[in-house]
Amino acid sequence: MSSLCISMEYIQGDTLLKYMNTHFKKNTKELNSAQFLDFVRQLAKILDVLQKTIRMNHRDIKINNILLRPTPVGTNPVLVLIDYGFACIANGVQEPNAEMTNIEAGAYFGSRYACFKHGRDMIQFLYSLHCHFPFDDYLTDEVLELVKPWFLVPYKYGIANLFNGLKTTGYHSDTKIKNLTYDEGIYLFLRRPEVDPVHCSPVTILKNIEDFTSKNKNQAT
Repeated sequence: MSSLCISMEYIQGDTLLKYMNTHFKKNTKELNSAQFLDFVRQLAKILDVLQKTIRMNHRDIKINNILLRPTPVGTNPVLVLIDYGFACIANGVQEPNAEMTNIEAGAYFGSRYACFKHGRDMIQFLYSLHCHFPFDDYLTDEVLELVKPWFLVPYKYGIANLFNGLKTTGYHSDTKIKNLTYDEGIYLFLRRPEVDPVHCSPVTILKNIEDFTSKNKNQAT
């Protein structure tokens, strides 16, 4: 009888929440914005690899499910994605129907809920950051202009503006909710089959950031 041994890398680092609590201030919007774009870019690259290689959605990306690998002073922290308790691997073809899967961790979603959605993980990550550090308070106007369209999620009955926040029941609000809280609402919203924020796919996010960075470099020269 053979046995399978699986080892996982030990990561000694702080959560992204702890890091941002220390470094993100309302009076340092330029620095915040630069690091924010770097974090989003890093995560998009990670998710792009997971989607292209094994067609995986994490389905539980939030600020406390990301650790920062220690790096030399003066270099940007490196993101490490952890906690795959809600993860799934897609089965079948994405379009035109939402995918189901028999390969998943945990029972929160269940087989009746779509597994693979291109932009699910990115919008959940962005929403988590926005709940803890409201972007209109922490980011520059230029970066806000880039970010806000990502929060406009088409669904069966129109467009949900997640920038305003989500109710605990999983429905969006037409007016901005004060003191946003990251709770079950985002999970209930994203697991609905008719909700697919494909415009937040890792590939699209990376292209948007590349175009934004290039545009700002040209304006500075």
